[in-house]
Amino acid sequence: MTVDLAEAARGTTVTVTIEGREDCDDCDGSGRRSYGRTSMCGSCHGSGRIRRDGRLETCGDCGGKGFTTDTRCPSCDGRGWQPANRQLAVTVPPAMLPGEELRIAGQGGPAPDGGEPGDLYLTLRTRPHPLFRLQHHDLHVAVPVSIFRLLAGGLIEVPTLAGLREILLPEAATTPEIRIPEAGFPARGRRKAGDLVVHLSPQHPAFLSKEQKAMLEMAEQVLQHQLASQSPALAGWHTLLETYR
Repeated sequence: MTVDLAEAARGTTVTVTIEGREDCDDCDGSGRRSYGRTSMCGSCHGSGRIRRDGRLETCGDCGGKGFTTDTRCPSCDGRGWQPANRQLAVTVPPAMLPGEELRIAGQGGPAPDGGEPGDLYLTLRTRPHPLFRLQHHDLHVAVPVSIFRLLAGGLIEVPTLAGLREILLPEAATTPEIRIPEAGFPARGRRKAGDLVVHLSPQHPAFLSKEQKAMLEMAEQVLQHQLASQSPALAGWHTLLETYR
């Protein structure tokens, strides 16, 4: 059974179609009819005997009669049953992971000799989600973030299966991802809830306005005066360049 990822997390009810069978009404499940259809034996062509190794022998297909009688029920082709698919409403419990099985007692195939029917086992599958990627019980999501917000830090909104959630970015965030504990796929039984792994995707503006250029230029000038503390890598690079002057 296939459901959406959010449905698997919160639980849902789905309708599944099950292949089944029922006794044929025309033969009452016997697969036979009371009268037969007689036709000439195709092996001996009605003679009742066949030649083998130079001798005539009784035809094994018709027993020497020269004809055969087909008593198979034409409605079910001798099976004794007809296909009868049925629909079943199934409750999917919350936090069921893809690949896990759900057992429904008494909804499987029929047992021989009028015994109890078997059980039905349904394997859960989930459709691809436009935002989330499920890995074990962690959820991964890619979030585009302005390069300015990454530099300045502050609050950003990220999606979860339960709705939007605010997280705080540190100033000059350098890590490409942020892990939010227990904000991924929900817990079930002894299994703890997974984490939400937010993959930050830096977004640069397509163009800069005059005001933005002026502010960035000002920020650059302040940085150049504080290279040793704010950017040791740039400070070392500038020192190296001085040896080539």
